[in-house]
Amino acid sequence: MTNSLGIGLLGSGWITRAHGHAIHTIGHMAPLARPVRLVALAARNRDRGEAMARELGVDRFSTDWADVVNDPKVDIVATLLGASAHVEPTEAALSLGKPVLCEKPLGADRFEARRLMDAAARAAVPAVCGFNYRYVPAMRLARQLVENGALGDA
Repeated sequence: MTNSLGIGLLGSGWITRAHGHAIHTIGHMAPLARPVRLVALAARNRDRGEAMARELGVDRFSTDWADVVNDPKVDIVATLLGASAHVEPTEAALSLGKPVLCEKPLGADRFEARRLMDAAARAAVPAVCGFNYRYVPAMRLARQLVENGALGDA
């Protein structure tokens, strides 16, 4: 499909599996202007990464995140690595003008998070951090309890 949006995944942990399966099903949840396709996956551990790529039906595997970020068939990058490995690939993708989903936490500390926020602002492309628990009923209840003072002073 030449009109599809190519997604590149960085990582091979459980969150990569969750995002990969979500990407496969998103078109069934709501009509998309363009279909999405998992184009490439990079992971440091070859065996684990290749197995994840096969499971998710990803077109291509590499042990180097730069291969995925620089791939012209990858339109969007999902940084699904450990927090200490988010900065370099996310900055690289943004510098190429590629939208990025960076899994939480955004950085290893507030300085890395600020660095990525600044890179996203410069790139002026969609850049998001995954906070998938934000709307979970238990999280909403916890927020309400804090806001109502039920747990003490904020």
